Amino acid sequence: MSTLPNLFDAGPSTRWGYQTSFIQRHQPAFWLFVATLVLTGLDFLSQQLQMLSAVPNAWLTTVMMLTPYAIPVIAVIYLIDTYEREPVSILVAAVAWGGIAATALSMYTNTPLAEIIYKLTGDTNFTQTWSPALTAPFVEEGFKALGVILLVSLARPEMDDMLDGFIWGAMVGIGFLLVEDVFYFVRAFGESGSYGSLFQMFLIRILGAGPYSHFLYTGLSGMGIAYYTIRTDQPWMRRLLVGVGLAACGVAAHFLWNSPIFSGIGGDGIVGFYVMATVKGVPMLVGLVILIRLARRREQAWFGSLTQTFNDDGSITTADLAELGGLLARRKARGAAKRAKGPMAGKLKGQIQREQIQLAMAMSRLGSEDAPEVSQRADHVRQLKAQLDAMPAVGGFAAGVPGAAAPVWGAAPGTVAVPAAVAAPVATSGWGQAAPAAQSAPAAQPAPAPGQPTAAIPGWGQPAPVAQLAPEPAPTPAPAVEPAPVVQPAPQPAPEPAVQVAPVAEPIPQPAPVAPQLVTPAAPVWTPNARVPAAGMPAWDYPDPSRQPVVTLAPGLDLLVAEQAGDWVRVVAVNGWTGWVDGRRLLPR
Repeated sequence: MSTLPNLFDAGPSTRWGYQTSFIQRHQPAFWLFVATLVLTGLDFLSQQLQMLSAVPNAWLTTVMMLTPYAIPVIAVIYLIDTYEREPVSILVAAVAWGGIAATALSMYTNTPLAEIIYKLTGDTNFTQTWSPALTAPFVEEGFKALGVILLVSLARPEMDDMLDGFIWGAMVGIGFLLVEDVFYFVRAFGESGSYGSLFQMFLIRILGAGPYSHFLYTGLSGMGIAYYTIRTDQPWMRRLLVGVGLAACGVAAHFLWNSPIFSGIGGDGIVGFYVMATVKGVPMLVGLVILIRLARRREQAWFGSLTQTFNDDGSITTADLAELGGLLARRKARGAAKRAKGPMAGKLKGQIQREQIQLAMAMSRLGSEDAPEVSQRADHVRQLKAQLDAMPAVGGFAAGVPGAAAPVWGAAPGTVAVPAAVAAPVATSGWGQAAPAAQSAPAAQPAPAPGQPTAAIPGWGQPAPVAQLAPEPAPTPAPAVEPAPVVQPAPQPAPEPAVQVAPVAEPIPQPAPVAPQLVTPAAPVWTPNARVPAAGMPAWDYPDPSRQPVVTLAPGLDLLVAEQAGDWVRVVAVNGWTGWVDGRRLLPR
């Protein structure tokens, strides 16, 4: 095992970010793949229809028993690739090749070879015991590997690493296993006529042999094909030897499983079979797991090198890199965000993780952090992280707001001590830049006269003063001759009695306007009055739909509507972030 890490040394840089479909009409390998699949598919369809017409209930029961095994196994194989998932079209083609082409070609090859073995030995017992080991591993693994080679030939840019080779090969293997098991299950029912034989085959071939079966053998062959394909930095002979060696390991594992070696180690019956399966299969499975872990470590090292440049700007920090290193770590990070700030925060954390991976893919594809796509993706990641920081914590205090205090011990649920410095909303002078701190309002202000400007905000769609003009003090009126309900100041120092009732009161003279002074009213807390809809929504730095949105707001994010201009509204998040959105789409809170 000491030489295994040499297979996974640095090597050439990965080609992440190049997505290639199975449909490649200009590739001869594509048409050879399709033609083979069509010709063998006719035979496959004929055989399945024969079994369905002969024993329909047994065939349907077999399919129902195999489905719960197939779905999670295929999902696990698909999710092994931590960063760039393989195109679904290629994986579907791999499963189809294994289940249709490889099974049909192997069926018409294994039987004649077994007959040749009988003619050479003349021993019926030897032929029945050893022919599965002397024919199937070479024939079946050869036809399955042919499918992987064809896929590589028509979709070479998609083969990035040895882990991709394992996934392609394992998908071919699982397709072969499922179709082969249908034949085994239905044949067992035909021989016994009992549904108990189906259950027994399930115990043997799925629960017993399932973890050590065809996806393991062809996965090793796929890793060998991938090594030969991608390791162009190595000499041709080394690539060939390593590739053939890994494929030979798959054939050897298949040979060991089919051979009568260790067949009587646990005695007869189901228990003896499980003992034999454990002795034969566990070492093969452990070896494969080691190879997969080494391949994943190599991918993690590549990912780390690609994202070093984003550590300084906060797009992908060292902590983010640790979270993105595995599916379990990602799930834990999403769970932590959900517990801290609610379900929407967990979903937003998942979106951030996906965008960070796409950022690394773009960096791998374009090779420069100054590329427009890379810069835009990095900005988008930072904006999403800012949204997550702006979401209030489940406990009631605003996480991400500097100076926000935790709930006081013994206080009523939902109460929180908020420093005065951060209690009022932050006025912003420009996109992403906080304005200078607002000045304190005077203790008492004269009521605004009609026509004085106000801006909207206390409630969704309700106007309220945000900033008022501070007028000069009005001249002190002279005392009235006698008390009256209203005393009007006159422009002359002489008093003018207001005791006479007039049909229309004279207008009160207003003081001359002075230079406006912005006064922000004190607010006890940041109070959201709107919410982003479930589908999320774009935000702009200026109310102009012809401009590109600068960020997509997370679903359910609470906002404060601070200004309205037609259908546009300017919203403010709890951390002072502000932007313009289509106010018609906001939900009231």
